[in-house]
Amino acid sequence: MTINIEKIKAAALAVTGWKLNHAWLDTSEDESVAVVGHIDEDGNEYAVITVDCDQYFAGRDSLPLAKFYAKANPSAVLQLIERLEAAERDAALYRDLIYQVKRKFPDETHHETAFRYIRQAEAPSYSNAAMKEKP
Repeated sequence: MTINIEKIKAAALAVTGWKLNHAWLDTSEDESVAVVGHIDEDGNEYAVITVDCDQYFAGRDSLPLAKFYAKANPSAVLQLIERLEAAERDAALYRDLIYQVKRKFPDETHHETAFRYIRQAEAPSYSNAAMKEKP
């Protein structure tokens, strides 16, 4: 399955105004149902989504599923996408840095050889000699 991040981001942005960060069991009717919505500072409940797994003979899953939906709200999804995009940018910089190593040591990865070079450059004897050469 391919995940289209841009479509997910667009969908989350389209509903950022909705406060869907709480889940609870609504017992106001004859049959209790799990709902997702918003509870304000006064305790007023604003249900937006009803989650009913009874038709799949899994009614006990309704509230856990509603809680998941509440946690996977548009704001949370956008934050996760932001983290993913930042990690992808960092990974691209890392790959670029590692592949600057043109000659790697036998039986080492580019990463291992780059790490070896960094350790050598950061070694006290190398650093002190390099500092003395500077005018």
